[in-house]
Amino acid sequence: MGSRHPSAAPGSLAANKKTRRAERPVEAKVIADLETRYDQILFRGAEEWKTPPPAPDAPLKRGRKAKSKAANLGERFILHKTAILRFLRDDRVPFDNSQAERDIRMMKIKQNISGSFRTEEGAKQFARIRGFISTLRKQKLDVLASIISVIRGQFSFGSLT
Repeated sequence: MGSRHPSAAPGSLAANKKTRRAERPVEAKVIADLETRYDQILFRGAEEWKTPPPAPDAPLKRGRKAKSKAANLGERFILHKTAILRFLRDDRVPFDNSQAERDIRMMKIKQNISGSFRTEEGAKQFARIRGFISTLRKQKLDVLASIISVIRGQFSFGSLT
């Protein structure tokens, strides 16, 4: 009856992604709300990943107490909060890592089809060409025209910006 999916609610990550696709800046209030939710989630998580105190009859151990994987991850989320949420303020930072996954996919397809590269040099050349094409696409440059310029020895990224 008109109830919306929670991911489409204003201030949600889905709404932020839609805003970014429309090339509008994310509102300061939305950023503040998302950062508050991020902090609340980590605060609740910290209660979960606390290490229990040692048993009273356990022998004393020297050195730093070992932490769980969850505690280490949570601490990294706290420490790197600014970098993790950078996509909210800086439109040059992608919302997701889909592009990085697409960049890797062709290498994996090549590996699956032929098993591997015949030489290490061939693998390096393939990676260099794929990286070049990916960069052209990210900068919205014509791939074919750029490759022709490379072959003619006339290509330069500096002259395109």
